[in-house]
Amino acid sequence: MNGAVKTETNLLDGPDEVLRSKSLLESIFRFPAAVDAVGLPQRKFHVISQGDQPRWIVPENNRSALTVFKSWRPYGTKSRLQWHGVIAASSMNLLPLLPEVKTVEMNCNLPYWKTQLNGLSAEWEILGHVGNPSPTQKAIFFFLDKDSVRAVAKIPLSVQAKAAILNEAAILRRVKAQYIVPEVLFTDEEHGVVAQSWMQGRHISRRFREEHLDFLLGLGCNGCTIRLSDFRNALATQLSCFDRPKTEMQGIEQALSLLENDEELMAFIEHRDFAPWNIRLLADGKITLIDWEWAVENSLPWQDICRYFYIQDYLFNESKNVWDILTSNALLQTYARKCRLSKETLRGLTSYYLLRTFFEDWTEGQHKRCAYTLRQIQFLLGS
Repeated sequence: MNGAVKTETNLLDGPDEVLRSKSLLESIFRFPAAVDAVGLPQRKFHVISQGDQPRWIVPENNRSALTVFKSWRPYGTKSRLQWHGVIAASSMNLLPLLPEVKTVEMNCNLPYWKTQLNGLSAEWEILGHVGNPSPTQKAIFFFLDKDSVRAVAKIPLSVQAKAAILNEAAILRRVKAQYIVPEVLFTDEEHGVVAQSWMQGRHISRRFREEHLDFLLGLGCNGCTIRLSDFRNALATQLSCFDRPKTEMQGIEQALSLLENDEELMAFIEHRDFAPWNIRLLADGKITLIDWEWAVENSLPWQDICRYFYIQDYLFNESKNVWDILTSNALLQTYARKCRLSKETLRGLTSYYLLRTFFEDWTEGQHKRCAYTLRQIQFLLGS
């Protein structure tokens, strides 16, 4: 699809077809109403792309984006150096001089945002970010007022993203009394748009620290229990549809057998994307989390810990035996002791995480990640 996408229906029903820079950006800036560009205020933006995908849509006043840019921390050395260049150029309002940065003009659906965000002024700038292509791909608007971020709005680019964004809003409302998390400023249930407050904090290193342990232990649901065996049959049914080599299926069957554990375990709120890039260090030394879109209440323990270590090992090509790392880490041993998890129970919980991840990645066509997960299952089974 080469032309501009003008309706919410097209945007949600066919995200893969609209991922062409101009049409995607027009869709986002006119979202959610199926409105014509005529009469909408026009603004100039500078687009930073990654490959053929628009990634950042920066207002003409580049400096206004610095608060958000400085909070962004790529973990790869090359990416970090490139990002420092973006920050330096933006601080001098010279972003358009960087190679591959294109200038566009967009008609913004400001009337929609004015009805939703209290105090929205024409002086506010809008910084846009487009997430990586995925079944839950979304765009984010940062509403900027001088040196502060007044609101962070999430816009779905797929039907699944709409459900995820609304799920996050519901979770945040339920946990805000216990944790320092973003405040939900408004929810548009019809279109799946949610605005939150900005979490002022800084990134920390990838190392698992006591702050991580304390936060995860705090997600325990006191008085609520759950059994690993209750998750086995549904997962086995999902995995049975795979036409995989016999040796792989034998490993999967063996891993499934580790889920036959009837112990009463403490139930937890599972963030499901507990990773360094979603963690913020607050001024008091505590941490908090952003991006609760996949969060699940009344879930199994240990799952967020698995996510933290396995996703980093995969993305940073470390190719380690993660199970050995999990069982030798002193802080994780403390977690297991406080949650009364034996090593055999940890094996079962880790097996569930890996099998669930394998199924989700296979469903999404992430075959390289599936191969990685199968290797990690073999490490687990061979322990």
